[in-house]
Order: sequence, then structure tokens, then C-alpha cells
Amino acid sequence: MKNIVLFCFMVTSFLCAEPISVTFLNPGNAADDPFFGRMVSVMVAAAKQLDIKLDIVCGDRDFTTAIEQGRAVCNRKIKPDYLLVINEDGIAERIIPTADSAGIKTVVFNEGFSEKYISEKGHPAGKYKNCISEIIPNDSLAGYILAKDLIAQRRAQFPNKNITIFGIEGSPRTNSSDRRILGLKQAVRDSKNVTLLQTAPANWDCDKASYITSQAIKRYPDIDILWCASDLMADGALQVKKSAHKNFLIGGIDWAAFAFDRVKSGEFASTVGGHFFDGVWALVVVKDHAVNGINKSKVFIANSFSVVNQSNVHAMYPVLSRNNWDGVHFAKYLRGTESRGYNFTITPLLKDLGVHE
Repeated sequence: MKNIVLFCFMVTSFLCAEPISVTFLNPGNAADDPFFGRMVSVMVAAAKQLDIKLDIVCGDRDFTTAIEQGRAVCNRKIKPDYLLVINEDGIAERIIPTADSAGIKTVVFNEGFSEKYISEKGHPAGKYKNCISEIIPNDSLAGYILAKDLIAQRRAQFPNKNITIFGIEGSPRTNSSDRRILGLKQAVRDSKNVTLLQTAPANWDCDKASYITSQAIKRYPDIDILWCASDLMADGALQVKKSAHKNFLIGGIDWAAFAFDRVKSGEFASTVGGHFFDGVWALVVVKDHAVNGINKSKVFIANSFSVVNQSNVHAMYPVLSRNNWDGVHFAKYLRGTESRGYNFTITPLLKDLGVHE
């Protein structure tokens, strides 16, 4: 009987308490960014279910603007309870100390702290009391999955050919790009008769990716695969492929909305993604922290990656090409409702949406 009363009290407190206020420093543009736009749409749906008041501040891919916005949030008269930060170009490393001094609890996700920063200054989740968690996507896995899928598709076309790959990186200042390249290189090592010709950074920019691709096909006329660390850069490579009338395969990472159309049309061989759900995982950690207290674990790995290609695009497209997430029961991912802990993977989310990988 005592346990029932306690449970009822907890449920009543959960429903009647003031909503948690959370500000997300979005490094992109919520409206038309091919990756962050999708991330924001699913975060808005999750925040509504979890009774979180979500405020989104967009940096429009400008480092200086993002830093100024972060400091402005920390200096607000009425501060948010939590601040969500993506460490793109080291933004979180600049903002965390200010937020800590302001008494704002922070969660860093999607782009983690650099190894150099951790080795020099220590991990912020252990150094600053208000830095409660870091949620890191398994970007090496993303790079690996993309490379292996592209290799398998090319091998099906040319069973006895030595396959050559050119890789387009993101920004050399971001861990996600470095780790995706590590995954690419591991996939090459794990494959027979596959050669990685070269990689070059395009800084997540479509036009720069186009230029790099145009130079790559001059140096390596018979490229088999153009592996890209983002769908946006893959789209830049596609423009060159069309104009040069080449037949190499192209694949990217992010599950950008347009990427499903590219796969459906055959212009992209594949796209790897799902990590736009990492914003939901950040909100889940925030809700658990607010209701249940400090997490014993500070760093979580999110394996929110899966591949979309011709074999499954027609099943995945109807759900993932639209931003309707009402079919997902986000509260069931709270640790407070599960004894086994967090399950930061893509499979249960896709099942909620009626999609089976």
C-alpha cells in the first residue's frame, strides 16, 4: 500500500510541477537547415510530451554569433533550468564555464568535447558541477556503415574490380568528421580489394564539396565511390557527377530530408542517419535529471545510426520524409520508467513509427 501511495505521489508531482525550462543553442537554422531542421522538429514533439518548455536559439552556422548567443542566455534575468549545447567548432567548450558560473545545468550532445580539450583541461562533466551529461553519437560507426554499404553496392556491380574510394570530410575542427573518417578507414581495412585514394575537408559546405569533387575526378578519373561525411556535401558531389557524366556511387550521412529523395531516384546510393534523434536523448536525460536527480553516468553513447538505400527506402520514405513524430511515445525512454537503463538506439524509435529496418 505504501508503494502505491508513493507511486501516485510521484505521478501527481510529475504532472503538476512547473515545466522544466530548456534552451537549445542550435548551431544551424531551425527552418531550413537539412539536418538541424529535422532535429528541432522531433525535439519540439518530445518536449511537448515530456512537459518541457523548449526555447530554441539559432546560430545560423556562425561561430561568433553562437558564442554571443550562449553568453546572452547565461546573462538573462530569468535563466533556463537547462542549456543544451552542441560542441560544433568548440562552442560548448567556450560556453560551459559561463553557464556553470550562472548556475545553469548543461547537457552537451551530438558533437562532443575534443580529445585535445579533455587531455588539457579535463572532462567538463567532471570539472563543472552543472555540466550534467555528454551524449556522443557513434560517428565512427556511421562512417563505417556508409562505407561498407557503398562497397557492397559497387561490388555487386563489378564483382572482380579493385574498388577505389575518395572521401570528403567535414570540418577538421570537429570530432564527428574525424571519427566518421576513422570509420571509413576501418571499413577499407576490413574489405578486400578496396583502396582509399585520398580524403579532403569541405567544411560541411555543398559548394566546396563540388569543387573538391571536380578536382578529385581530374586526379582520379576512375573513382568508384564518393564517400561524404554529410548529405549536404554529397549533394555537392552529385552536381559534379551529373555534369561530368560519371558513374561513381555517392553516399552521405545525416538523413537530410532531400537525401531520401536522392536515394529514391537513384542519385544517392545510400544515406546513413538517425542521429537527429540525439536532441530527444538530451531532453530525456534532462527530464530524468530534473525528476530523479543526478545520473551516475556522465557520458552516454548514442547509436542512432542506420542506412537507407534502394532495399529499404520505399519502406522508410513515408515516415522519414515528413516531420510527424506523434507516433513516438518519448516518455517510455526515461530511465525513471525503465530498470534496464537508457536505450539510445534507432531501432525502437523506428518501430514506434511503424518502420522495421
